[in-house]
Formats: sequence, structure tokens, C-alpha cells
Amino acid sequence: MKLKRWTAGLAWIALVCALITACGSTNKSDIAAERENGGSADMYTSETAPGETGEGLESDLTLAATPIPDDGRKRIRRITMDVQTKEFEPLLSSLTQTVSEMGGYLETSEIQNNGYYGGGNRYAYMVARIPKDQVDDFVKVVGDAALIANKQETVEDVTLAYTDTQSRIKALEVEQERLMALLEQADTLDSIIALESRLTEVRYELEAYMSQLRTYDNQVEYSYITMNIAEVERLVEVQERPSLWTRMKNGLSDTMHSIARGAENFAVWFVVNLPYLLIWAAALALCALLLRKIARKRRIQKAKKAEPTAVDPEKKTP
Repeated sequence: MKLKRWTAGLAWIALVCALITACGSTNKSDIAAERENGGSADMYTSETAPGETGEGLESDLTLAATPIPDDGRKRIRRITMDVQTKEFEPLLSSLTQTVSEMGGYLETSEIQNNGYYGGGNRYAYMVARIPKDQVDDFVKVVGDAALIANKQETVEDVTLAYTDTQSRIKALEVEQERLMALLEQADTLDSIIALESRLTEVRYELEAYMSQLRTYDNQVEYSYITMNIAEVERLVEVQERPSLWTRMKNGLSDTMHSIARGAENFAVWFVVNLPYLLIWAAALALCALLLRKIARKRRIQKAKKAEPTAVDPEKKTP
């Protein structure tokens, strides 16, 4: 009998413990779920601009949940090249035509002459805007037509700035709609003035952000290709780890070329400045003649002073 009572008591105690455990787990799961829902909502609210609609919230949540694919990122690509060529004008004409055929345009184009002393070699500075899908093809065209002595490339990822600008535009558009609705319902002069003032500010900010977005679109879709083009008499290709004989041969060739170039530059300088040299030569010759004449006159005067005075014989006493 006592054993049955103890068994029944243990059964009741086990049942009560099970109920308490179930209630506790239910509360914990509810609290955990509530924390997750509340935490995600709070996190999103802190990152969302005020005044966005429900559709905007849903789209932004989807954007935050799924990472942006690599091919959808906004990247600004810039390439700088130092180009050497023997055929200056044909290269410029070819590059200009290639830029046009690829759907790009020249943003900057400058040509500079090196003058008499530089052998008349010319330089060009060009900034071409090429569609991002054809940048590599354009670089290949430049490499086939001339020597690329140096090449630098940078890529700037503006995806975050682009997305932030889009979010600001959406928030300002929603605020603009609300201000327009409030302006229609305004019945006092102060309210109308305040609403119109804020509406003007919103429109100004909206236009600025839209202009920034268009700038990003242009920079992303059209990459920057900067070319420093130099006209040279010979192309010097860069070789990896040249041998000793190659270094000696190239060094001797460079020295002879420098000597020949220096002689040419001196000849050009001499001929160009020959009139000045003749004028200076005539002036120096005239100065030399004057100095010689003055020196001769002084010598004569000194010689006269050095001669003894002659004595008259009639004045001699007997």
C-alpha cells in the first residue's frame, strides 16, 4: 500500500516537473523568437531613412539579406599608359577613330611640341572614355599600334556609395510626396511658408543626389584610359633580366645615340644662335681694338717720360 502511494506521488511529481519544463521551454522559445523578430526590426529601422514606404522596406530588407552579386557591383576602372611611337600623327588618328568606333569619346586631348632642341619630337596627353566591356580590347589595340612602356590600373568600388545614394533619393521622394500632401491641406500662412521652404530644400537635395547618381553611372559605364604618348626616334623595349652582353650592347648603343643626339642639338643650337654669336664677336673685337689702342697710347706716353732732357750747347759756360 505504501509502495503504491510512493509510486503515485512520484508520478505526480514527474508530471508537474514535465509541465513546468514545457512551459519554460515555450516561454524561452517565444522570447527567443520575439527577440529575433524585434532585433531584426530594430536593426533595419536604424539603417533605414525615415519616411520610406512598406514596399521600400521590403525591397531594402531583401537587398540586405542577399549579397550583391559580383557582376552587379559598381566599379570605376582607371588605366594609365606611357606610350612610345615613331609614327605620331598616324597613331593619334588611329586611336581617335578606334575610340569613336567603340562608342567612347575623348575627354581630354593635348599635343605639345618639344621645340628645336628636343629634335622636334612631340608629346600628346589623351584621356579617353571607353565602355567598360571594351576596355581590354582598346588596350590591345594600343599595344599593337605602339609600345606601351608603362601601364598602371586602379579599380574603385563605389557600390556602397551608389546604394546609399539610391536610398537617400527614395527617402527624399517620399518626403517630397508627404510635403506636397501637407501643403494641399495647409490653411495658415506660416504653415504654407514652412512647408514650401522645406520642399525647396528637399528638391535641391534630391537634384544633387540624382546628379551624383548620374555621375556614378557615367564613371562606371565609361572607364578612364589616360595615355601619355611620346614621339621617339627608336623604340626601347623592356626586357626581363637581360644578359651581360645584352646590357653592354644596349649601354653602348645608348651612349652612341646620346653622343649623336648631343652633336645634333649642338649644331642646331649653334646655327640658331649664330646671329647672336656674330654680334657678340663683333662687340668683343671692337673692345679688343679699343683696349689695344689705349694700351699703345700709354706705352708711348711712358716712353716719352723716360727719355733724358737734351742740353743746349750755347748755354754751356766756357
